[in-house]
Amino acid sequence: MPDPGTARPDDRAPNERTTRASIGRRLALSLGVLALSLLGAELVVRALGLEPARYAETRHLESDDKRVGLDLYPSDARDAFPIDLRDDATRRAFSDRIEELDAWASRAPHAVRGDYTAELCRVAHEGDVLPNAASDRPRVVLVGDSFIEGQGVVFEHTVAARLGDALGDDHDVLACGRRGYDFAIDPSAAHGLGRWMSAHVLDADVAVYAMTLNDPARSEAFARGQSYVDDWIVDRRRMLSHDATRESWITPRLFTLVEDRIEAMRIGAATMRWYQQMVESPNREGWQATLTQLERFAAHLRSEGRELVVALWPLLVGLESEGTYPFVATHARIALDLDALPLTVIDTLPAFLGTDTRSLWVHEVDHHPNDEGHRRFAEAILPPVREALARARARRDSARP
Repeated sequence: MPDPGTARPDDRAPNERTTRASIGRRLALSLGVLALSLLGAELVVRALGLEPARYAETRHLESDDKRVGLDLYPSDARDAFPIDLRDDATRRAFSDRIEELDAWASRAPHAVRGDYTAELCRVAHEGDVLPNAASDRPRVVLVGDSFIEGQGVVFEHTVAARLGDALGDDHDVLACGRRGYDFAIDPSAAHGLGRWMSAHVLDADVAVYAMTLNDPARSEAFARGQSYVDDWIVDRRRMLSHDATRESWITPRLFTLVEDRIEAMRIGAATMRWYQQMVESPNREGWQATLTQLERFAAHLRSEGRELVVALWPLLVGLESEGTYPFVATHARIALDLDALPLTVIDTLPAFLGTDTRSLWVHEVDHHPNDEGHRRFAEAILPPVREALARARARRDSARP
């Protein structure tokens, strides 16, 4: 006789079918609500015109002899780029000397000109030459990378021009920063700051090395372990390549926005680690090689009664407060290590804190310092440079018979 407490299959099946049907209806309803929500969000995103910001590429073009260069930009919201390559006569004035100009002019027509000497130092006008090193005029030589060269900034607004104006006509200020040059493990590397400084700083009364956080040499092990980073100076992630097109109208913009945000967070974290580790144990060999080269320059200059000043630029990110700037500890580490060398260290970060960071950028995707950034840096280094000049001249005067 069947156990009365056990349901027969015929009794249980209808309940199971009802339960499954109920779960199916709830699932279908949930999926429908989710789909409608996503569709609604997509419509709102499209109605508001939201999409990841993308820009045509910026570009640097130069003549074969490197005596004339143009920094090209796709837009000019600050009215800071004086050359408009959409003007036929303007474009023709450069196209015979600069290859690829016609191909880029339509996409990035706003430009800043740079003129350079045979030594590749930047000057105010084409044809200008460096003043004679044998002159008795006090000489300040600025070296470093694209920050101090003035990428995207007209010459009269650069640190070199501002420092020259402040020191007066009886001083020579040479702008010998060179874009793309960093320190290398081997100081004789063709594009290394070590070799570049050897060529330019030794005739200076005061050499000012304007340091950026990506300048230190990188050991092979550190370079091998480096993942893709956006250096937070030129925002290549948001640039459309020369032949790229924008996403199709059928591409879901909501998903694109979310994906872009996640990618920005991932790359941002990797970038922060990369900069912080540049002067820490993961790059011990590279950082030590950098310190050794700087010590050599400083000692040589000091032996001749001259001075080396190292002035540290901040990266133009998170400058709204000290709490939002991610490299306060990195600046402190650099200053501590450099203080042990026979040179003067200036950290210009305080001159930039409390500022809307974007207001200091050359362009939305070029985060080199603009004219305002150059003004702040020049004002921050002026008093220490004056003091270094006075010490250097006093030493050299006392050494004269």
